[in-house]
Amino acid sequence: MMAGWWLVVITLIVLVARALPSGGWRGGAPTADAESILARRFASGDIDADEYNTRRAALRT
Repeated sequence: MMAGWWLVVITLIVLVARALPSGGWRGGAPTADAESILARRFASGDIDADEYNTRRAALRT
């Protein structure tokens, strides 16, 4: 009888583990890299072209 309960518990653990996204417990979308954030700020008008080019050059060095 006790072995039956353990089988149920183990089965539930396996099913939950399979249902998780491939990223494990992290979940959510991956964080953007620095150049993507910089490009987004430039596109939204937070920074001008000169600042964008300066910061992009600094990231690539």
